[in-house]
Amino acid sequence: MFYNTNPNQQDIYVKAFSPATLCVAISKVNLTVTPLPLVNNVTIVQCDEDSDGFSAFNLTIKNNEISPTISAKITYYTSLIGAEISDPEKLIPDPIAFTNTTAGSMKVWARVENTNSCIKIAQLDLLVSTTQIPPSFTRILSACDDLTAINDDKDGVATFDFSSINVDISSILPPATTPYSIQYFKNEADALSENNAIQNPSKYRNEGYPNEQIIWVRVESTADNTCYGISPLLKLVVNPKPVIEDDPEGTKIVCSNLPAFYITLESGLPSGIESTNYTYTWTKNNSFLSGQTNSTLDVNTEGDYTVVVTSLAGCSTTKKIKVSASDIATITKIDIVDLSAINTVTVNTIGQGAYEFSLDKPNGPFQLSNYFNNVSSGIHEVYINDKNGCGTVSKTISVIGVPKYFTPNDDGFNDFWNIEGINATFNGNSTIYIFDRYGKLLKQLIPTSQGWDGTIAGQPLSSDDYWYTLQLEDGREVKGHFSLKR
Repeated sequence: MFYNTNPNQQDIYVKAFSPATLCVAISKVNLTVTPLPLVNNVTIVQCDEDSDGFSAFNLTIKNNEISPTISAKITYYTSLIGAEISDPEKLIPDPIAFTNTTAGSMKVWARVENTNSCIKIAQLDLLVSTTQIPPSFTRILSACDDLTAINDDKDGVATFDFSSINVDISSILPPATTPYSIQYFKNEADALSENNAIQNPSKYRNEGYPNEQIIWVRVESTADNTCYGISPLLKLVVNPKPVIEDDPEGTKIVCSNLPAFYITLESGLPSGIESTNYTYTWTKNNSFLSGQTNSTLDVNTEGDYTVVVTSLAGCSTTKKIKVSASDIATITKIDIVDLSAINTVTVNTIGQGAYEFSLDKPNGPFQLSNYFNNVSSGIHEVYINDKNGCGTVSKTISVIGVPKYFTPNDDGFNDFWNIEGINATFNGNSTIYIFDRYGKLLKQLIPTSQGWDGTIAGQPLSSDDYWYTLQLEDGREVKGHFSLKR
């Protein structure tokens, strides 16, 4: 066996001699010595939260202490020989979550291999320490389900601030010989392996853990990673906001003309929900309505109403209700075109309501248009109905018309000729003059009478055309002719 006499690298020479030929050959061999990895034995102390002597260790947590060698490959084994020969039966496949197999303490070994394939073994002493956070030390934080741009208020997620609990934890721990850190984790596995610590406990959102989540705390030495305590001490509870249903009809309507008519505004709690489990605050046009604390509100005036529904847990939902006023119509003018081939009526109205119109039919059908075409002559009743239910107004109108003929044969039909659409109320002081074809005045009568029966001095006149002059009380004068048929 040859030991190099020069450190790290040395050249040696090999001489070969052949007795048969007496030939000699000399060859140079370069010897290079590569360094072993630098390794250190370490101790890892893990907390035991249930005092059974077993816990999960993250063996990689002290890799930098085990070997400062850059790019070293470190694998872990449950026996020294297994580490030396790289026995797959002794290999620890998941070093981030390794649970000791003997209570209280255990040794495992790290096989450190550098880039030159040189190997050295380090020993890891695993110690299980009972947590110093008592089981009775717990905290519960509650928050209401919130609403953000990427979150709705029904997903069981809210924002919590539990950074102040650090003070409470520090107060129950014994004085430490070295400073310690307090970290929070989403679950036990992360707390034991010291992975995925919650970075901002003052603005934590329980995403992925809706409605309720247990937060684990880990207290350890900042000097040597010794665990002082691990515990599921914090419970986060997200309370739901009250579920409020919108009104299917949208805007509510009150009637300005009916001050005794009230409508009921609903808070919107779904059917079957006990209303006494909530409190109610009502406002109108941003002003608080004193004494209104029920789940419903009776109103008779328009406005922007809101109700804040608050659960026993203090979570609130606001419902907005718009109440608009309607009213019966005010008729400003009715335009009538009569004494024509096609009579028309246009009803002009003002008011807050949504109106529909009918002619001579108080119960409809109604039309949305205020214009009536081809209206028969006579006395009519115009009806204007508020579609919102605030009432119907009506007005009597006169559409004047002249019959083109009459048949005075005592059969009960068209036995008299008279102007239509005139009565004591409408143009009652009008006068009708009837002439024959030669201009001779045959009859003078008033439209409120029964009319002309086609006789003169009791004698029936023959079938023919006759002329009339109508002088209306409203100042109009109309002339024309009609036929007498027998």
